Amino acid sequence: MSDDALPKLSLPPISPAAEGPLYEQIVRGIKHEIGEGRLCPGRPLPSFRALAEDLLVSLITVKRAYE
Repeated sequence: MSDDALPKLSLPPISPAAEGPLYEQIVRGIKHEIGEGRLCPGRPLPSFRALAEDLLVSLITVKRAYE
């Protein structure tokens, strides 16, 4: 499945000025999406590259969040 076929995650804004490291902000955002029912168990997440581009963060930041 290509990244184009996946709906984009609607995560809260990620900011270096916000509380916690960027990767933890991504984790909290993904957990929030699950809690709100917008992200179902088993649904594929965007690729590292696609999410990094969407959030304007590095690939390493997204990799840490996904781990």
